[in-house]
Amino acid sequence: MAEITAVKIPPYSFSDPQLWFSTCERTFALGVPKVITDTCTKFNYISNLPPEAAAIVRYLIITPDETDPYGAIKAQLIQQTGSHHNKKLGSC
Repeated sequence: MAEITAVKIPPYSFSDPQLWFSTCERTFALGVPKVITDTCTKFNYISNLPPEAAAIVRYLIITPDETDPYGAIKAQLIQQTGSHHNKKLGSC
């Protein structure tokens, strides 16, 4: 019987997506009974995003990158939500 690793991913942070991904990666490293290293498994965990974030990467959720689905969605979310947040901060 295969062992199942379960981790709890924190709610997505629009204010600091880089910190959110860093926290997720630390969580993957603490996976019990086994560390999560597979890009498809990481993608499956993090693709359960709030609707606003999911809309930004809709195409990557529907048609995941074949070689690195986790890396692709991570790069796009950091680029899109991080820059959006920075624009908001600059307009205060």
